[in-house]
Amino acid sequence: MNSYRQSLSHIVFCTYKRKNVLLEVHHEELYKYIWGIIKNRKSVLYRINGTENHIHIFCDIHSTIGLADFVKEIKTATNTWIKTSGNFQKFESWAEGYCGLSYSNKDKEMIINYIKNQKEHHRIASFEDELRTLLTEHGIEFDEKFLFDDYNLVDDVGKLLQSFLFTDALSPRYIWGLCTVNSYRVYISACQ
Repeated sequence: MNSYRQSLSHIVFCTYKRKNVLLEVHHEELYKYIWGIIKNRKSVLYRINGTENHIHIFCDIHSTIGLADFVKEIKTATNTWIKTSGNFQKFESWAEGYCGLSYSNKDKEMIINYIKNQKEHHRIASFEDELRTLLTEHGIEFDEKFLFDDYNLVDDVGKLLQSFLFTDALSPRYIWGLCTVNSYRVYISACQ
């Protein structure tokens, strides 16, 4: 028997801190560049669109490519292209992570139209609200604190250290320990 498969993916990723730095006047050039990357990976682009701070891609990813590698390649290549093109001078980088959703062929036209109408959609809804809705509709659990790249582990550890160092109840001259801050193991060592 031959192998048969279909992998329709709706991919969403945004700029660092969701800054509005993707000037609309240059969107077409950026989308063509991304289309070239997708074609070179033997994948099929059905629709691409976005706003000044995020991009939606709807495509059929070739069976030899994993979604995470596919997105990484697009983000890495476009990051370099954007910085060398001179068209998006305030662009720093893409935010970490992405949203990858799977659809069946019967949903194809609906998703194409959804992506096609991004600019109109975002006159009403923010990107943040859109992403929350997409995740919720697909039953994907998320922690609001980590949804976007605004979370800073260093700040949390700093606050924890301050609470250790500036609490009257602590009299030792040296504090050490292991704690967990939002699933990260952090070793604390501080002199008083």
